Amino acid sequence: MRNGIIATILLACLSFAGCDSSLTPEQIQAWSGQIAGISEKIDGYQDATTTAVDKLADAGLLDEATKAQVYKISGEIDRVQPALASISTAIAAAEITSEKDIQQWIELARAANQGSAPVNPYAPYIDLGLGGLASVAAYFAARKAKDAKTAEAKYAAHKAGVERANLDLPIESVKVVYDYIGDARAKLGVQ
Repeated sequence: MRNGIIATILLACLSFAGCDSSLTPEQIQAWSGQIAGISEKIDGYQDATTTAVDKLADAGLLDEATKAQVYKISGEIDRVQPALASISTAIAAAEITSEKDIQQWIELARAANQGSAPVNPYAPYIDLGLGGLASVAAYFAARKAKDAKTAEAKYAAHKAGVERANLDLPIESVKVVYDYIGDARAKLGVQ
């Protein structure tokens, strides 16, 4: 349970790191690729800290309770590091196939979830939820593309009709049509 919470927190941190609206899944992947180096630095700090704590305890400057607390924290870091490494590796290696922003984030979340699977008992359920979310996002993307295609076809028909009017109608009538179009654009606030 605790590892699942840690994986979720990591994913949230990765998703909202910096809270910059221009943050992209590719930037998250690049950052995730640096986790191994950060983990090595943390190991170095842990080693230096435990060495210092041991020396201070041996010199009588640190009580056993504090020493035990430092070792407990170090043990927790050691326990969590493999899960974080698994998740960050999965995120860094994720293949983002979509060009749609929301679908890219879903693919990244699915990769993080798969990376957390060894320590996250809820990973299969989360994957089902993300799969459903991906389906809904794909539906709305397809619907938006269809609406855009319909709008483009309507515009092409309108343009063809105006061009035909330019050829077939007297110039005074064509000027009236353009005036009407200008009025309609002004009402809609379209330039």
